[in-house]
Amino acid sequence: MVKMKHILAAVTLLMAVAIGANAQNKQPIRYKLDANVGLGYLSPSNNNAYIDNSFKSHANYRFGASVDIPFTSNWFVNTGLTFTSKNSNFEHELLNFGIKDGNITIRNHYVQIPINVGYRFNLGEKMGLSLMAGPYFAYAMRGKASFEDRLGANRSFNLYKEYGFKLPSAQELMQDPKVQQLLQDPRIQQLLQDPRVQQLLKDPRVQELLSGKEFKNEAIGKRFDIGIGGTIAFDVDRFYVQAGLEYGFMNTLNNDSWREVKSLLSKDGKDLKLNNFSGFIGLGVRF
Repeated sequence: MVKMKHILAAVTLLMAVAIGANAQNKQPIRYKLDANVGLGYLSPSNNNAYIDNSFKSHANYRFGASVDIPFTSNWFVNTGLTFTSKNSNFEHELLNFGIKDGNITIRNHYVQIPINVGYRFNLGEKMGLSLMAGPYFAYAMRGKASFEDRLGANRSFNLYKEYGFKLPSAQELMQDPKVQQLLQDPRIQQLLQDPRVQQLLKDPRVQELLSGKEFKNEAIGKRFDIGIGGTIAFDVDRFYVQAGLEYGFMNTLNNDSWREVKSLLSKDGKDLKLNNFSGFIGLGVRF
């Protein structure tokens, strides 16, 4: 919280300086609109052998409205509002033992406020090259995780809705026709004989889950993110093309929820982390 206050104070001071300097040097304020496409990726860390780094990039959209506030003839502060998706795919294996179990698609839709400092190189009367970088503050308006398993079952849930539910016990699972069908697969039968699986089934956390664990109302995701981004843009007259990268510092998982499940996937008892990483390219117009 203290760090957040320091960041907000620095941003407020920077904006005040830029607006004050702009009033002195009389440089025109430029308003911008842009539309972009890109790729998103969730970067895992503190994960153990039960979950590998097989997250894959996924197509994103990004629309922005911003303003450039010059405080010299070349330097400027850029801020505005951005609407963007940050998605990722994850093709997972059954306990990472070689059996492809299904696909997980995670889709998040954020509204962001970037605060960038930029420098524009004048390349001619109507051409320029701009570089800018700085922090962004994001809030997830909505998010969904979709699962497709090897039996063709499709499930999805809201990442930010609080769910209260009870897991089926081992006895209840054995009575499920889909589970019975799965257990007939020779690969699954071989897998159950694997010493690593047998050791995992003896884990007290797994035994607690298989006893019919009941979870209180908890959301699996965190809505807020803070990160850093950088953009390069080439403009001709009023129009420009741009490309950029963004990385989120905040863990998108709420590790206070479903802790028993996440602890099975984390390394050395640390919290499992998933951070946003995305890139984009697009076109814009200045006013």
